[in-house]
Amino acid sequence: MVVRIMHGRARMLHLSRATYKKFRLEAYLRILDLVARRDKKLNLMVWASPTDYCPGNNATVGQHDFYASHFGNVPILCFQRYDENYRAVLLPEIQMIYSDFYSKERTFRSQFSWDIKSSDKAWFRGGMTGPFSGFRNQRVRMCSKWATHPNGSVFPLEHWRLGLDCKLFTDENDSKLLRLGYEVNSTNKTSLWADLLSNKYLLSMDGYGATCSRVFKSLLSNSVLLKLETKPKSSLYYFSGLEAWQHFVPVQENNIGQIVTHLQRDDRLGRDISRAATQFALREITREKSVKYTHLLLSTLMSLKVP
Repeated sequence: MVVRIMHGRARMLHLSRATYKKFRLEAYLRILDLVARRDKKLNLMVWASPTDYCPGNNATVGQHDFYASHFGNVPILCFQRYDENYRAVLLPEIQMIYSDFYSKERTFRSQFSWDIKSSDKAWFRGGMTGPFSGFRNQRVRMCSKWATHPNGSVFPLEHWRLGLDCKLFTDENDSKLLRLGYEVNSTNKTSLWADLLSNKYLLSMDGYGATCSRVFKSLLSNSVLLKLETKPKSSLYYFSGLEAWQHFVPVQENNIGQIVTHLQRDDRLGRDISRAATQFALREITREKSVKYTHLLLSTLMSLKVP
């Protein structure tokens, strides 16, 4: 959608597709309007992309859209992007905006102290989301009872060797998986986020992009966020501020068990990471910081003399 910001207001001028989710559109307009009312000198036009896919700012963008192509120099703002999409400009994470800046999620801080949390495995619970099917889907691959050999064959896999307790919500994907012939460790949605908070190590896997609220809640959980590396890698606006082995622990599909063992042997390291992560979330992922970030972003774009 194309938004004009001027005279202390943010107004939508054009919507490329009527199928965009209304609450996402309202979220973008809400924060852009909030910033516009704080600084009535802002005067520019932007194209905000409310979808999981970020088109980036390149010559081919907007060719399918007469209005957007007519204003070809309008910067495109997204809430997530693949790292190689370096032209994309990031707004604050959209789920945070339409969830009232995670006001409810901030109550999910663990009531379990670090010392009494379980440390036997890394834990994951979630739906089967992502751009790929079958074993090309990372969540299916990680939660499956089978593994893929480099030659393409599959063989039984005992996940306890990986130090991972990984289950997918059956109410979302069980019928799909049965139809595809994959056998996965599954559960239902009665397995709530609160159940995970009794564990020290929480795994995050991307779906169609960066896992928005999961990352925030994990940082705030008094547990250690194990962030699974993906290709392509998807980022949110604050990810550049996160430091590996300070705020989270990077893991790969084939080394989760090794990482868990390392953290078990150095329990103080995990506790320090969880504390630093909580401090980061409380300090940086807030309403006021996101508004200041957006104002700085729009002010910078305006100084570049975009339309």
